[in-house]
Amino acid sequence: MSLTSAGWQIQNNVQPSFKNKAELLNTVDQLSCSVDWKCECITLTGDIRDDNGHAQTKELELWFCDPVECVHELIGNLAFKCWDEVHPRTSLHQ
Repeated sequence: MSLTSAGWQIQNNVQPSFKNKAELLNTVDQLSCSVDWKCECITLTGDIRDDNGHAQTKELELWFCDPVECVHELIGNLAFKCWDEVHPRTSLHQ
């Protein structure tokens, strides 16, 4: 199924720095990262019906990192040492 046939369209003037999926995945694999990636299989239920009237479904892999681990990695990264002025704040809005 193509992105346009699924009702999705690539917006105008999008020029990614990769030429294809393999190049994108290779670039992602080269990123230095100490945070583990996690994968969960999910079932997406759409609003398009099949010939029997049932909603069509698709099995997908959802890849993600724990956001708490990501923040911990950023705070401990020496490349961001100049931004170490992170302090709790109280903001009062009336």
